[in-house]
Amino acid sequence: MPMLQELDLSYNIFTDFDRLGAVLPSSLHVLNLAFNELSPTPKGYLEICALINLRELDLSSNALTNTPYCLGNLSRLQTLDLSENQISGELSSFVPGLPSALEYLSLFDNDFNGSFWFSSLANHTRLTVFMLSSRVGMIQAQAESSWLPPFQLKTLKLKNFNLSSTIPSFLGHQHDWRVIHITYSQLKGPFPDWLVQNNTRLEAIILNNNLLTELRLPRLVHGLQYLDISSNRIYDSIPEDIGIVFPHLKFMNFSSNRNRGTIPSSMGEMKRLELLDMSSNRLYGQLPTTFLRGCNSLSILKLSNNHLQGKVFPRHANLTGLILLFLDGNSFDGSLEKGLLNSKYLQLLDISDNSFSGTIPFWIGKFSRLSFLYMRGNKLKGQVPHQLQNLQLVVLDMSNNSFSGSIPRNLNVTFLRELRLYSNEFIGSVPSYLFKAETKNNTPAAQGKCITRLLLYHFCVNLPLMMASYPVFTAMGMRSSFPLPSWKEVSGQILFYFIIEDFVFYWGHRILHSKWLYKNVHSVHHEYATPFGLTSEYAHPAEILFLGFATIVGPALTGPHLITLWLWMVLRVLETVEAHCGYHFPWSLSNFLPLYGGADFHDYHHRLLYTKSGNYSSTFVYMDWIFGTHKGYRRLKSLKEKQ
Repeated sequence: MPMLQELDLSYNIFTDFDRLGAVLPSSLHVLNLAFNELSPTPKGYLEICALINLRELDLSSNALTNTPYCLGNLSRLQTLDLSENQISGELSSFVPGLPSALEYLSLFDNDFNGSFWFSSLANHTRLTVFMLSSRVGMIQAQAESSWLPPFQLKTLKLKNFNLSSTIPSFLGHQHDWRVIHITYSQLKGPFPDWLVQNNTRLEAIILNNNLLTELRLPRLVHGLQYLDISSNRIYDSIPEDIGIVFPHLKFMNFSSNRNRGTIPSSMGEMKRLELLDMSSNRLYGQLPTTFLRGCNSLSILKLSNNHLQGKVFPRHANLTGLILLFLDGNSFDGSLEKGLLNSKYLQLLDISDNSFSGTIPFWIGKFSRLSFLYMRGNKLKGQVPHQLQNLQLVVLDMSNNSFSGSIPRNLNVTFLRELRLYSNEFIGSVPSYLFKAETKNNTPAAQGKCITRLLLYHFCVNLPLMMASYPVFTAMGMRSSFPLPSWKEVSGQILFYFIIEDFVFYWGHRILHSKWLYKNVHSVHHEYATPFGLTSEYAHPAEILFLGFATIVGPALTGPHLITLWLWMVLRVLETVEAHCGYHFPWSLSNFLPLYGGADFHDYHHRLLYTKSGNYSSTFVYMDWIFGTHKGYRRLKSLKEKQ
């Protein structure tokens, strides 16, 4: 492809830079190799550096280590992204040699060390975006008070920089800013209001994790949209006119500053504010009425760990766009008020560790999207309203309150992952449905069908089989007389039976999931996608004979005592009933024994189509681990934990 101009090979697993570079056409203008595993040799770099027509080169998120000095040969290069690698070396010798036509240069998240002079960018007169940080230590910025840059930056992103406590003076000569991002760089003193004042098109300023001590605002109204000054040392109160100066803010993070003030009433003027995080400060007082009425675009409000007081929320509250609400760790009191109902899209509500009292209002069930409800550590009391069953909760934390009565027997547990009810005054028993692996139930008719067929199979298949097998076992050495076997002999034989049974059962079960056998034999057992204890024995007669061989092959080989055989059969029946019972209890063996399957493991097998189910093991799941047929189950478990 001699005329190819743009090639995107990102998000692959390329590792060999030398071979890849050798086949790239010299006509390329754009080359994207981001998110691979490239770790080139000097020869590999030379292959890339021979592409003299390149305008854009993205090598971000690879495993680059050597400094690619030859990139200076790409005289037409305008965009270079080397971020998120392990490139080390001296910046002072690398940066000046890069192509002078560069407009975008990202060296973010690498392993550079030593000092950096911003004047090393002097040859890059077209530069508009510059990003630089080190993951192995702080880069020392050298003082250059008299240097005037030949470019006008729009974006500057620095992290882990030692800026000698002050913002570089050359920034004052830049008048076309869009984004200023300087974090973890030991900036001291007041917030640089002059940067905002002199740049009317500035959209975002991120100065978190520094040592700023005062929030100064520009004198005029500004169109800033994104402000992050979290994790600084701004102890004094937030300026009262912040909502007037920054009415267009969409994102404001003021968390972890130990600020002692109140929430300014002018913040009600921030009509476009979508996220506000003022957590982990020392804010006190009530939420301003203007704030509750005016910020109707808020989707995330985090006020955790302050000293705020008052009601949540009065009727006049108009936070209609709220999705996530964190009020934990404050001094809010009284009962939840109906103003909260205006936030009908709420998905998370955290009122933990406050002084709320009274009962849970019945209208809590109207939040159809609420998934996370935290009420820990309040003074709430009374019975849990049945309206909670209307919610599809993932987490419900009602601990450390004074709730009474019985635990609700009608909660919707379809998505429930965490339920915390400790330190209350509940009485009665714990509902068994809380431990069901599947929320669906079988109809009485389906259960009756199962019982009828089981009786038929046991009398017509199992009983004749047992009678016929007795002479076989006797012939192979089974005895029933004294002396009784020792516990070591019994334990050793049963352990052997489990190992051999799991091996034989795995392959037999996997064969039954072939297309023809599943359709004509094994599908009978899978009629119950939500198994219960009796379905463990519900199967086609041919399957009972086929998989039953796995259970008897061990005893047939060893000729055990009759007591050992009885004990083995009892353990197998208990295990298979437990695997099909549909309940995963805290005391289930799978929580304690490594590689033990249990109900949750086998329930996954019943839920999926025969071609995709996996989890073929019987008791211990070592065969699924060896052959990887458990991976779908593990991925699902991991996904649920992340969610």
